[in-house]
Amino acid sequence: MQVSDIQKKINQLKEDLIFWENHLKEIQRYCDHSFEGEHLYKKCLHCEKIEALYY
Repeated sequence: MQVSDIQKKINQLKEDLIFWENHLKEIQRYCDHSFEGEHLYKKCLHCEKIEALYY
């Protein structure tokens, strides 16, 4: 495999990651959250969004 091929593959994977991150954010934005959690965070049972309770 050539360096240029590896760079193309890395760039394609970065684009795919951006797409999936945006898709996840959209799902979490419109979710009817049902949180369950611990002392430090809570997690939605539907979309797995995590919210920190303490910093």
